[in-house]
Amino acid sequence: MPGKRSGLVFAYRLSVKGRRWGGTRSPLEKEGKEMEREYGRPFDEDILIQQIGMRNVGAISGGRVGVYKPEGECVEVELPVSAGYLVRITLAWDDTYTVERVLRRRAKGKSYKESKVLGRVDGVYCDQVGEVAYYASCYKNVKFGQEVSA
Repeated sequence: MPGKRSGLVFAYRLSVKGRRWGGTRSPLEKEGKEMEREYGRPFDEDILIQQIGMRNVGAISGGRVGVYKPEGECVEVELPVSAGYLVRITLAWDDTYTVERVLRRRAKGKSYKESKVLGRVDGVYCDQVGEVAYYASCYKNVKFGQEVSA
């Protein structure tokens, strides 16, 4: 169920195999173990949305924002584009963002969706994250990740 947020942005809950969305905790986290470093560090998703810009969020995903909260703190934001493509943004440990273009499709005969990273840009500063995320969303005519660098 979508919950209303400020402006055009709506948070919605997704479920992907091996992940829990919406702030629920995994068994490892209940045992007191630290969060895995593969996601980056926690950040405030509202600040990221302001840095991207409301018009860019509207152009990228129509105002839809998926927030991944394994311990109750946001560690990943996904902006669904179209046709299974999405833009995934994480905050690295050196205070720069990592922007990825991801293709998520349901495999034949499987009940879960598989993700494939098609492009990745590391070291994106907060004033560049809106432009880089917009280029990541242009999956039909813009190459992303190989020639593009922040």
